[in-house]
Amino acid sequence: MGTYSVINSRYSRKAEDIHDICTAMYTTSSAGEALETITKICKNDPNAVIHIFGGDGSVFEAVNAVMRAGAGSASELIIHPGGTGNDYVRNFENNFPVRADLLRFGNRYAANEINLGF
Repeated sequence: MGTYSVINSRYSRKAEDIHDICTAMYTTSSAGEALETITKICKNDPNAVIHIFGGDGSVFEAVNAVMRAGAGSASELIIHPGGTGNDYVRNFENNFPVRADLLRFGNRYAANEINLGF
């Protein structure tokens, strides 16, 4: 079981605190990059502990990556809020750790909400 850090490049300074405990650190610079990176990590290490630095979009990609890789509840996501809204993390008011259910719509997963409309 390794400990990995996936960092949205806009928030890389926040990740300096955990540099010493990580097996590997990855920085993303575009949408979809965290999804691909975390999918590869979880396929190679289903029990991975993943620190995700970013906002709600990064959380969405991380959740979908874990589920896509088939790691499910075997892996652990640790979310370090760094986005503008951080709606998902804000809902828990610092009551961590949290085991959370996911919402599924088709082949995609969401941690906090699914919107439908036109």
